[in-house]
Amino acid sequence: MVITPHLNKNWHTDLSNIGEDIDIEDNSNSTVPPLHKIPKDSFVFISYSSREIEIANQLKHILETNGITCWMAPQSIPAGSDYGNEIPKAIEKCKAFLLLLSDASQNSNWVPKEVGLAIGKGKIVVPFQIDNATISEAFNFYLTN
Repeated sequence: MVITPHLNKNWHTDLSNIGEDIDIEDNSNSTVPPLHKIPKDSFVFISYSSREIEIANQLKHILETNGITCWMAPQSIPAGSDYGNEIPKAIEKCKAFLLLLSDASQNSNWVPKEVGLAIGKGKIVVPFQIDNATISEAFNFYLTN
């Protein structure tokens, strides 16, 4: 499966430059802010449907191989901890929120809550559309601006 970005034409440059203090001229007219100003000691929260954990793990591996620390349930949740407590804490602390956007994620019980919380906390939300699903009105609303 090919992972393609939604909205941000320069996603590969943005993600590869996280933590570097460089100046990137953005001529893409993207509505998603660039990620290159995120400090290396910070982390990216990965939001995904559990049905797509293999894709999420592949993306996490790629990012971490390139020096970008990631937080992803369930492996980032301490044993015996409650998801409902740990996920909001991680979203609060993350510097960017990476959404694996798909039909499954739009219909997930957790992903819409995570997206709403990330937006409410003013996080950078980077949506990656990983299938050809139509973006629902709710998610279109979340991802506008």
